[in-house]
Amino acid sequence: MKPDTVSFQDFNLTDAFGGKAVLGGFISCRDFNEMGASLKARFNNFQALNTVADENTSYYGQAYVTGQASLSGTFDNLKISVTAKTEKKTRLFIPIRGTASVDKKEFITFVNLRDTVQKTVKKKAAPKQAKPTGIEVDLNLDITPEAYAEIIFDIKSGDIVRGYGKGNLKLQIDTQGDFTMFGQYEFESGNYNFTLFDLINKEFLINKGSSISWAGDPFGGVLNLNASYRQLVSYAPLLSDHSPEVLSSPQIRRRYPAEVLLNITGQMMTPQIAFDIQANDLPKSDLVFPGGKSVNLPLQFSSFKARADEQELKKQVFSIIVLRRFSSSDAFSAQATAVSSVSELFSNQLSYWLSQMDENLEIDLDVASMNDEQLNTFQLRLSYSLFNGRLRFSRDGVISSNTNSALANAVGEWTVDYLLTADGRYKVRMYNRTNYNQITAALGTQATIVPGISISQSQTFNRLKDIFTRTRRQRKETSLQEEGLKDE
Repeated sequence: MKPDTVSFQDFNLTDAFGGKAVLGGFISCRDFNEMGASLKARFNNFQALNTVADENTSYYGQAYVTGQASLSGTFDNLKISVTAKTEKKTRLFIPIRGTASVDKKEFITFVNLRDTVQKTVKKKAAPKQAKPTGIEVDLNLDITPEAYAEIIFDIKSGDIVRGYGKGNLKLQIDTQGDFTMFGQYEFESGNYNFTLFDLINKEFLINKGSSISWAGDPFGGVLNLNASYRQLVSYAPLLSDHSPEVLSSPQIRRRYPAEVLLNITGQMMTPQIAFDIQANDLPKSDLVFPGGKSVNLPLQFSSFKARADEQELKKQVFSIIVLRRFSSSDAFSAQATAVSSVSELFSNQLSYWLSQMDENLEIDLDVASMNDEQLNTFQLRLSYSLFNGRLRFSRDGVISSNTNSALANAVGEWTVDYLLTADGRYKVRMYNRTNYNQITAALGTQATIVPGISISQSQTFNRLKDIFTRTRRQRKETSLQEEGLKDE
């Protein structure tokens, strides 16, 4: 060993699981202000990555690789090059979204122009610059089918793509710390796990050949995923134009395989979702019934597919996955909806389905307004009526899985209305409201809960004097309405 050099010749390294690496080269330390290195390593089934989510927001997991690496340059300008292939027990996790904060948008924003000008001048005078890391990384990775990978769209709601596949990826980190990614990953097998608020948990099988490709931005990967969900369902609801005798027959009520096809394309952060339904193993011959009636199920299904628009198809997808059957065309709300995620589609249909359980109950479950900072939050609006609509309880607010959220978020803003008269002219209301605005947010104070009570009178009129007087006929009608309500 020279006085200013530390040399390595066939220096053996062993990881905790017995993986081997051989290191060679030297580290120069002529003076401690200008240290450098020239090292090369060969490794076989060596653990090169062992991190958890808290240590790296871009990717984490355990990686076992075989290949070679080199490190050269001074310590303030190092270049690391790695060429490797993955081995068994490799598990890599890539979270696409990772925040649970909740934010409320304001319609009015208070701006101090003086402060704004001063801040703008300061920003222009001293622009923030990234601090150089002095390290450049070039990683060429050959992913083998033995490696397991997960792409986590939302860990809380359960939108996760997982599986095994192959591909060639090039990962680069420059001296500014910018991370880029190139290449394509192709699935050999896998599944898309979909969970909606712990109510629905279904698993779509990912078709072989589905892929994800990157052209720089690691979070800008382009998806081309095809997956399927198989279920035994009854096709009877699609035969509404047939007689009750035919629809109640065991041949029609029997469950046959149906497959929901899911296609996810586009950017990771804004994927496009498309569905289709495929019938499998239907009887090829006509089903014959007494009286000479017959039904051809493949033909009936083809007729349904020809008539169904995109919205009808989404309703049937929901019905197959949640209810495990087809549904009649009027089973769900006909409101058209544009969805950008699977969760949004099912929340729309779930709202309507829950509302049908009780005619006095109205539920609106909304995830459409969620953004990247509201992934563990959804809007819940519900109302319930009693006494033929005279008493009505309403709740509107945010439900958050964030354990740090205040209790008010769970309770929400509620209102209780009671009609003092049957015609609704006199009404008493009790309520609470959250007094939240930009001022309380800026001061860091908790929003206050403001309760209230009010009594109101509403009356329609054609002439001004009708506000203060009522005819004998109007008084009689009101009395009859109240007597009828008591009888009920």
